[in-house]
This record gives sequence, C-alpha cells and structure tokens, in this order.
Amino acid sequence: MSKSSASWRFAGFFLFAMMLAGGSAMLAQSVRGSIGGSVTDPTGALIPDATVTATNTGTGGKTVTHTTAAGVYHFPDLPLGTYTVTATATGFNTKSATGVLVQVNSTTPLNLSLASGTVNEVVTVDASGNQLQTESSDIGGVVSNKQIEDLPLSLAAGVGGLRSPESFVFLLPGTTGPGSGTSGGAGQANNGVFFARLSGGQAYGAEVLLDGASIQRSENGSSFDETSPSIEALQEFKVTTSTPSAEFGRTTSGIESFSTKSGTNDFHGIGYLIVKNRVFDGNNWFYNGYKAENCATLTELQCTYSRPQDSKYDYGGIFDGPVWIPKLYNGRNRTFFLFAWEKYQLKLGGVTLSTVPTAAERGGDFSDILGSASSPVPGGTVVPGYSYDVLVNPCTGQPVLYNQIFDPRTTTQISPGVFCRQPFPDNKIPTTLFSAATQTLIQGLPLPNQAPTSTDVSGYLNNYSYSSVAPNTNTTYTIRIDQNLTDKSKLFGSYSTRQNFKITAPANMAEPFNNAGYIQTFTTHYGRAGWDYSFTPT
Repeated sequence: MSKSSASWRFAGFFLFAMMLAGGSAMLAQSVRGSIGGSVTDPTGALIPDATVTATNTGTGGKTVTHTTAAGVYHFPDLPLGTYTVTATATGFNTKSATGVLVQVNSTTPLNLSLASGTVNEVVTVDASGNQLQTESSDIGGVVSNKQIEDLPLSLAAGVGGLRSPESFVFLLPGTTGPGSGTSGGAGQANNGVFFARLSGGQAYGAEVLLDGASIQRSENGSSFDETSPSIEALQEFKVTTSTPSAEFGRTTSGIESFSTKSGTNDFHGIGYLIVKNRVFDGNNWFYNGYKAENCATLTELQCTYSRPQDSKYDYGGIFDGPVWIPKLYNGRNRTFFLFAWEKYQLKLGGVTLSTVPTAAERGGDFSDILGSASSPVPGGTVVPGYSYDVLVNPCTGQPVLYNQIFDPRTTTQISPGVFCRQPFPDNKIPTTLFSAATQTLIQGLPLPNQAPTSTDVSGYLNNYSYSSVAPNTNTTYTIRIDQNLTDKSKLFGSYSTRQNFKITAPANMAEPFNNAGYIQTFTTHYGRAGWDYSFTPT
C-alpha cells in the first residue's frame, strides 16, 4: 500500500484594521501565545499611553506596545517562551515582571501597578507563578516542554513506530481512550492513542494543528501519531476541550495544537539511543520447559518456544541555537535555527509454521495421506460392512476416502446437476499432467524441514517452519528558522517530514511464495511559514 500525505499552509498576510479606540491586529489562526492586562497607578486608576515592552529571555527579541486610552495593553502574537515585561510612564517608576510564561494558543494575564517616582527607578517582581486565566473563554490545558521531556509515553499505533505525542492528551480531563467502544478490531478498539476522543466527540473528530497548520488527512482523519515529527522537536501543545475562540473550527471534538521548538541565543544539543534486543530478554518459564521437551531435534530459530528475534532501536538528536557564521554573520538576538532528526527501527521476529509438499508429493504421489478404506468419509448411504453411513462415489459405487484425489478428465454426468469423477489409482497423479508453470512452482517450493503434525482427516500438517523478521522503520526530521527583523516584524518557517515503512507480519516462506503480511509505506510533509507584524496605537 502506498499513500502520500502533505499539508502546506503559508500564513503571514494578515488583514489589519485600526479600531476607533486605538489599534489592534486582526489575527489569523496562530500557534503562538499572547500577554494582556492593564497598567495602573498606586490608587488603581488606569494609566493611558504607558509604554510596555516584552523581551524574550531566550532570544532577546523585543516587542513594544502602548496602553490604550482605557489603560489596557495586549501583545497578540508572541513566540512561545519566557518573557520579561517592562512598563514605563511619565511620573512613575519602571516596573518589570520576570518569568512571564507565554504558552501556545493561550493568553497570559499580567496587570502592572506603577508607583510614583522617576523612570530610572526600577521595581522588579517575579511573575513566574501560575496565573488565573481571565483573558479567554476556552477550556483546556497546556502540556509543557518539561512534561514532554520527563514523562513516559506510549508508542504510536496505526503503522506503529515513533513515540506518540498524542499520548499526553490523557493528562487533561475530558479525554477518553481504551474501552470507549470505537469501531475497529480488538486491538484497535483498545488503543487509546489512535482512537482518543475529546469532550465526548467522535473518533478522528479532533482538529489537530502543527505550527498552526491543519494536519487533517482526507483518507485517515487526524491520525497525528502516524505523521508527527519527533517528540524531541516539539516545544509544547495545548488541548482545547470546550468553547474555543473564533479562529478555530472544523472539529466535532476538541482541538490539539502542537508547536515545534525554536532556537535561542545559546546552542543546545541532545543525542539519545533507546535499545531493546533479544539478548536482553528473558524467556517465559513455561516456554523453557516446552522448548526442552519439544525442540530437541530443532534449531534455535525453528523452535516456536525460543525467544523471538526482536530488536528495537530508537535514536536521534536535536541541535539549535543562533545562526552563526564565523567572520560573516552573528545571528544572536536576530536569527535562530533548529534541526531535529529521529530514526526508529523495529525488527519483529517470529517462527511461522506451514505445510509444503513432500518429495514424493512433488512427483504426484499422495498415497501417504490417503485415508484408510476402513474409515471412509461419513455421508448418507448405508453400505454393508461399515458401522455408519458413508459418502459414496456414484461413478464407482465405492466409499469416498479422506484426501482422495479425483481425475478431472473422467468427469461424468449421471443425472441432471449431478457429476462424479474416477479417483487416481493409489492417489498418484501422473507427472505428465503437470503443466510447465506447475513444474516451475514446485521446484521453487521449499522441502519440509521438520516432523509434521499428523491427523486422520487432514494428513500431514505444519511440516515446514520459517524464521523471519518483519521490519518497521520510521524516519523523521524537522527544520525551523526564526528571524527577528525589528521589534514589530518577525518571520519564521518550519518543515517536518516523516517516512514510514512496515511489513505487517513475519513471512511464512521465502519470496515469492510468502503470503503473510504486506508492505505499508507512505511519506508525509508538513510546512508552514509566517510573518508577524504588529501595529500599535499611536
């Protein structure tokens, strides 16, 4: 199966309107955050035309605005991170609030009170504590970068593979998963990641955004765990479960909004390796006993009670910081990059049993599986000498035996709608009847490699064992560039791609005779670019 999925959205051309009371930017759907509040004097009166500056402590980027005639201010679209917010006004001292956290699709409330004095007098307060959300009506929560880095999470479902960032939706109330009665097979219905539902909504009903761009797939809904970038490349995400703002839509459930990391003024790098291998695994206690009892004549790979040939490797790295080219360009406070890469390799081993023709059967001799004349196939005819009614061949008047093969050249119609054939003598098919294609296929089939399981009805079964590995590989990388043009103008672009390859089950024979499992492969691309320009009151 081959599929292709791509999602491109280029945001950066905003419609601006100047409000009568001042100036405000009319924003499209965004993956950033905002800060809003008021500036007051010691009596609680609002101060108009105060200058408010938000400085990103990671990148040094500044954004400046002024309070309106009503004494309120708003930074509508800030890159995610921690800020220092400073307010100044004539006749008052300067007030700085540090540790102001801006989170994805959230408005951080911050009210500043200025004391009488000179602008040169600076009062600094720590505003890093939790703030009561008073600036928006939506109900939801943000999963922070620290939670993403510190908490364990499950592997993706669907095609399987990389760790799924959607596992974290279960940290928030209003999310259901396993046992929710979603359609699908037994394994699917119990998979809470792949079939997570928000606020009682439909499966696949949530709108999922990556850097503000919808990842909706026409053939598979919002299966983000199949196409997401590396968990290490994500800064944070917000889950909105109720009353989202007007910029969002196209959902019968909730909204999941993911944001990729951006670089800062300091270089950061991470490398990691997660390993699972057969040599580290312990075998089931009972399997060790079964192995000793039943596998004395078999190799380690042929014994179905051996430890499976499984191995799993998840490795990658991330590097970010300012764009710096020695003697040519220093991007501190201006230009930042991020690159993340991850590769997941799972080799799921297994021993598959099947039945192949014996050396005699390759020559048309099936006499070894022909049933006994004393135990013919049960039917509806009374035949002397048999203790039960048996099935009789109308062409010969003799009972039909188990595994008996009949010659198609002897087909005879004995009555309207009733046909019969003569059996091959001793259940042996003349090789002269084999076509060239049949002879070629027979030569390609493997010979039995183990003792079969013999039954009276089916003859010899499971006389061939085949050990193989079903690979599952996911590779993803993410690139992001941020540029601070001025205090009012900022650019960014991000690109993520992921390639999935999987064989769904171990083979039961070598190609071209394998009929277990199939190839599932597709590649996904996500890209977004944005230009943010802030108009402020004059």
